Amino acid sequence: LSIIFNTILNWNCRVAKYDSEISSLSSNIVDATLQTYRNAMRELRPTPMKSHYTFNLRDFSRVIQGVCLCRPYEGFSKDTFIRLWVHECLRVFSDRLIDETDQEWFFKNTNELVSIHFKRKLDELFMPLYKGDQTQANVEVSRNLLFAKFLDPNQAIKVYKEVSDFEALSSTVDQYLEDYNGESKKPMDLVMFMFAIEHATRIARVLAMPGGNMLLVGIGGSGRQSLTRLASFMLEYGLKQIELSKNYGKIE
Repeated sequence: LSIIFNTILNWNCRVAKYDSEISSLSSNIVDATLQTYRNAMRELRPTPMKSHYTFNLRDFSRVIQGVCLCRPYEGFSKDTFIRLWVHECLRVFSDRLIDETDQEWFFKNTNELVSIHFKRKLDELFMPLYKGDQTQANVEVSRNLLFAKFLDPNQAIKVYKEVSDFEALSSTVDQYLEDYNGESKKPMDLVMFMFAIEHATRIARVLAMPGGNMLLVGIGGSGRQSLTRLASFMLEYGLKQIELSKNYGKIE
């Protein structure tokens, strides 16, 4: 596993032209991901309530694939690279966890691995993410850690980069929604509050990956379809949907 994923990540660092200081972290990222994967398999066991707590090598590869989505941009640093790895682990593993106890465990595990493999603490790394009276890294603060590929609608080549200005993110998503409603025959009357924007960003991240796929779980009317439509529009993708009806047969 180390040989396979180190080869992929080292190749990506060369192609993306990362600084040697940043690309030197690639082996640490592979080791930390391997330990995250093994710890999750050991501690987060499937039960009748948590039947989807099954982890396999696809999850390992998705973390590495997410890290490979990023290209160096202005202001990109070693700390950004480590935050990128934490973000991908949160998306691949933590987004699947259904209760606070499991999320707290995963966050604590990630904090320990960052300390072991990168010799840093999340309290320091998350300093740019603190809002209001937040002074310590925790699960709530980790919600502010987002990377997205649609932040600059005017760029021809979309860059996967860290979200640093949430007001700008909100206005960008609102603008996309306005453009979508202007073009669509079925406009969506949505209020894009922060939770909805976070979910749209998560969906867009998966759709941006080659062969990206996901299962959206939630009660009816919670916005799964609407946010998927918006996320695909933000990435300039076409969208097809199977319409089920009484006459749905082999031809359809």
